[in-house]
Amino acid sequence: MIRLTLPRLLGLMAALFVGCLIIRPLLPVDETRYLAVAWEMHLSGDPLHLTRNFAPYAHKPPLLFWLINLVWLVTGVSELFARLIGPAFALASIWATARLARQFWPEVPGAPLAAGLALAAMTVFQLYGSATMFDTMLTLATIIGIGALWRVGEGQAGLGPWVVFGAALGFGTLAKGPVILLHLLPPLLAFRVWADERVPVRILLKGAGVALAVGLAIVALWLIPTLLTATPEFRHELLWSQSVERVAGGMAHDRPFWFLIGLLPVILFPWFFTPPFWRSIAPSRLNGDNAARLCLIWALSALILFSFVASKQPHYLVPELPAIALILALPLATRPRLALGGLGVGSAVTIVIHVVLMQNGGFADWNSRRLAILLSPAAEGDLAVAGTRYNAEVNFTMRLTDPVAEPQDAAALVAWAVAHPNGLVFGPVEASPIRKAPASTLRFVGEDYGVWPAADALTAE
Repeated sequence: MIRLTLPRLLGLMAALFVGCLIIRPLLPVDETRYLAVAWEMHLSGDPLHLTRNFAPYAHKPPLLFWLINLVWLVTGVSELFARLIGPAFALASIWATARLARQFWPEVPGAPLAAGLALAAMTVFQLYGSATMFDTMLTLATIIGIGALWRVGEGQAGLGPWVVFGAALGFGTLAKGPVILLHLLPPLLAFRVWADERVPVRILLKGAGVALAVGLAIVALWLIPTLLTATPEFRHELLWSQSVERVAGGMAHDRPFWFLIGLLPVILFPWFFTPPFWRSIAPSRLNGDNAARLCLIWALSALILFSFVASKQPHYLVPELPAIALILALPLATRPRLALGGLGVGSAVTIVIHVVLMQNGGFADWNSRRLAILLSPAAEGDLAVAGTRYNAEVNFTMRLTDPVAEPQDAAALVAWAVAHPNGLVFGPVEASPIRKAPASTLRFVGEDYGVWPAADALTAE
C-alpha cells in the first residue's frame, strides 16, 4: 500500500503516541488516580491490596499497576515510562488486528495492512490509545479471544483454541474485570450464526467449560489470596460495588440508553462518514462472509449491551474498534489511497486537538503539577482537601508518602487545622467551607481552586 508496511505503520503510530504524551500532562481524574495507585503499590510493596490516597481501592483489577511497577523495577519511578504502557498495548492491538485479518482472509494479501490502517486511523482509538487507562489491554484480550473462537469455527480440533480463549478471559479480567464477558460472550453464543463448521453442541460446551476453567484459574491466582487477606469492606467493593452498581446505576457518570448510539459518528470517525463503511455492513456483504458476520456480532452486541449499562463511557467501546477495522479491511485493501487518507484525517484531528489545547492553555488547567507547586511548601502529612471529592490528583506528582486528609465537614476541617497548624488546605473556591479568601488560586479541572494556610481553615463553617 503506497510504500507503507505494517512495521512502518506501527512506527508512525508510536511516534504519534509519544508526541501526545509529550504535549499532554497526566489528566485528572483518571490518569492521575491510576499513577497514584501504582505509586502507592510501589511504596507498600503489596501487589494484592490496592490503595488510593493510602485507603483501600478495589475499583479496578491490578494488571495495569503490576505492569507499571514492573517497568519501574527497570527504569526507576518514571511518569513517562509508566505512560508508555497504554500505547504499547495500542500498538499490539493494531498488530493483532492485522494478524486476525490474515486469518480471516488469507487469500487477500492487502487485508492485514488495511485492517491495521483502519484501526490506527480512528481518532478515538488514538486518543484512548495514548492514555494511561485499561482499554487497550482489554482490546488486545478481546482480539485474542476472537481469534481463538475463529479457529474453532474453522474446524481446528483439540482444546488449544479454547485454552487461548480462556487465557483471553483471564487476561481481560485482570485488565478491567468481568466486563470482558460483554465483549467475548456474545460471539461465542452466536457461534452457529457465523461459523460454517458444525461443531457438535457437546464439543462447544466442553470447550467453553475448559475456557472458563482456564480463565477462572488465572483470575484465582490473584483473587483468592487478595480476598483471604482483605477487609470485609474491601471484599464487598471488589465483588459487588464496581460490577453490579455500575450496571444498575448510581455511579458518577450515569448516561441515558441512547448515549453511545448518539456518539457513534464520533467513535467511528473518520470511517462513519465514508461510503465503504456503509457498503461493508450491507446484507449482500455479510451473507457471503463469515468473518464479517462475526465482526458485526462482536461490535453490535457490545453496543447494545453497554447501552443498557447505566454508568457507560465512550471508551467502553474501544475493544470493538478492531471489529470495525476488520469489516473495513476488504474494501480498503482495494482502495489504498482512501485507507491512507483516513489515517491522515484521523491523525490530523488528534494532532489539532493536542496543539489547540496546548496553545490556549487548556492542558495547563488540567495539569496537576501546577497545583503541586502551590502545595509544595507543606510538610509531608500536612495537606487537606475541602469542598470536593479527592481522587489522589497530586499523590503521584508530589510523590506523597502520607495521605491527603479529607475532612468530611467544617468541624472536622477545623479539628484538622488545629492538629496541623503548618498545613495547607486546597479545593474549589466556590464549594469551600473556609470563609477567608485563598492565599493563592489557579484554574484546575474546570474550577477555580484555592490554597489556604491551616490557620484560615479555623474560620470554616
